[in-house]
Amino acid sequence: MIRWMTRVLFRRGPLPEHRQRLIQPANPAEAAQVRQTAAVQHQSMDAIPEEKPLTWPQVSVRLGICIYGELVVFPIFVQMFQGWFSSLDMRSVFATRDMFLLCIFTAFIWTIPVFFLYYSQKGTRRVIYGVIAAEALFSACFATRLMAYHDTGLYPDRVFILFILLDIIRYGLIGAVISPVLMGKAKRDPHHRQDMGLRLDQADLPDLEPEDDYDEDEDEYEE
Repeated sequence: MIRWMTRVLFRRGPLPEHRQRLIQPANPAEAAQVRQTAAVQHQSMDAIPEEKPLTWPQVSVRLGICIYGELVVFPIFVQMFQGWFSSLDMRSVFATRDMFLLCIFTAFIWTIPVFFLYYSQKGTRRVIYGVIAAEALFSACFATRLMAYHDTGLYPDRVFILFILLDIIRYGLIGAVISPVLMGKAKRDPHHRQDMGLRLDQADLPDLEPEDDYDEDEDEYEE
């Protein structure tokens, strides 16, 4: 008797009609269309390539284009619009010469990080911070030169405001290019310089160990 009651209570009968309607679509054609749409969306999501992080050699190329492009663009821009930087008597312009001087210094010292990044050398971040410190020191020394120009009374205040804005833009472009390396978003590529075109023997290549323990763990995590 107990077995019979248990069999009746726990017997799995057919599902109710409203649950069957939830599971089985009313129109087979609509169900096929839904399945086809889902398959197309799945294929389109698989077709989207994953964005690969930048490598240090790629950042090196961008940095080189940036610093040497600034060496050409900014002095030419100041020369073209030298009326904005002229003295009150329209006889002298210091901005073209001094902007070229600043760009020359920037291109000279930032060439070192360009090579360090291109060859994925360890200690690159220290070199970059050293270059930033050198830029800050040079800018502080150059500020005294601007103050001397201002004390002469030959130039209006707008000349110095425009000149400083251009210099900020120039440094901002460099900072935008180099920020992936400093923030750890760009990966080292130790095998980049072992390209066959370089024809370097393994004995000629210095040791390419991770820059520090933090970078090593970071690379393993990204992989």
